[in-house]
Amino acid sequence: MTRDIVIPYSNTAGILFAEDFDALPDETISGNDEAVAADENPGAPLPPPVTTYTEDELRDAIDSAVREAVETTEKKTREAAEKEYQAKLESEHNIRIQNIENILLSVQANLSSHMEVYTTAVTRSFLEAIVTAFPQWAGNIEALRPGALLGDILPLFSGDFQVGLHLNPETVVLSKEDEVLTRFFQSKWLSLETNNSLGPDDFIMTWPDGKLSRNLDDTVNALLSTLQSSFNSSSQQKDMHNGSSVSA
Repeated sequence: MTRDIVIPYSNTAGILFAEDFDALPDETISGNDEAVAADENPGAPLPPPVTTYTEDELRDAIDSAVREAVETTEKKTREAAEKEYQAKLESEHNIRIQNIENILLSVQANLSSHMEVYTTAVTRSFLEAIVTAFPQWAGNIEALRPGALLGDILPLFSGDFQVGLHLNPETVVLSKEDEVLTRFFQSKWLSLETNNSLGPDDFIMTWPDGKLSRNLDDTVNALLSTLQSSFNSSSQQKDMHNGSSVSA
């Protein structure tokens, strides 16, 4: 509460202010209470002092924080770029390896196919040469000559029935040099006849209920036909297999 005081009979007039301590604000009372409480409890911990920074310290702290943020960002960006680059290199490497493997597989498949065709052709030519040359071999191999074969076959007949023997004229002449065959040729149950259509190593034997013949030309043709059929069948099966593999 404020009052104005006027001093009478004085040339100087002034205003004095006097405080009425009976009515204090709440914060003043509160502050007094805290001071009283602190005085009453001198062992209580004091609040920490407020940290203060100079302008230079604040500037240095900001610069350091910005520098660390930039370095961290650059590091993460560099690591991400390096990782992406390595992944790209690995992908390209795998693609190159796969391409090389595909090329090698293709070359191997083509080589195997060509080798198989080549082997088949060589085998076929070789077998055909063997089979075709068989008649000439038969004439040079003692066991395959007609005289040797007839020497083993004729004793199997008992003479109870008539047997007809057809030979090439040259073969008849050569066979008569063999004592065993000459003896059979003189048998009544054996009828010897010449046949110019037969080869020098061929013969035909007939009896009432049977026939036995040897014609090397027919044998060669039959073998060649069998080989041809076998090769054709094998080629068709391979073509079907390759077609199924491609379709799959």
